[in-house]
Amino acid sequence: MDINDQGKIDGVSPRCTQTIIDDGMRLLGRRFALELDDVSAGLTQHQPNSDSEDQSVIRYNGFIVTGFGMRTSAESSAKDMGAPGNPPLALRKSIDLAMERNKAGHHVSYVEIYEQDVLAAEMQPVLQHAATLFEPIKPKSRPPGTYHGDGPRPPER
Repeated sequence: MDINDQGKIDGVSPRCTQTIIDDGMRLLGRRFALELDDVSAGLTQHQPNSDSEDQSVIRYNGFIVTGFGMRTSAESSAKDMGAPGNPPLALRKSIDLAMERNKAGHHVSYVEIYEQDVLAAEMQPVLQHAATLFEPIKPKSRPPGTYHGDGPRPPER
């Protein structure tokens, strides 16, 4: 993995990312945390929203600690977050993306939201809705198999 002069990682390959995740899960088990800080229902430079890159985290929901951070504040950049001129809708759409359940029925452990959005009066109904998404539901049971490890079976690659 190459780290440039600004401390940023240049050109991380999917194989490198997977090796880091595999090693983290092997060494730390369910304590390993995976976070992506780029959730947005808005347009990005290369894709209509963050959904495709979000799947790299979503597949691990329920197996390790997973979380998302918003790309930016919906209050200051509603367009970038998916609803130009409507910050509450932008945040709601982005939270809904972040809370997508995986095939096993699990969602992320947490979602980080910018302070500006948390404090805004107009966002309170959106945040109340988001809190309800964390209420537990019974996940789908896993099919019988030979896995006898601690916790659910890790996702297939």
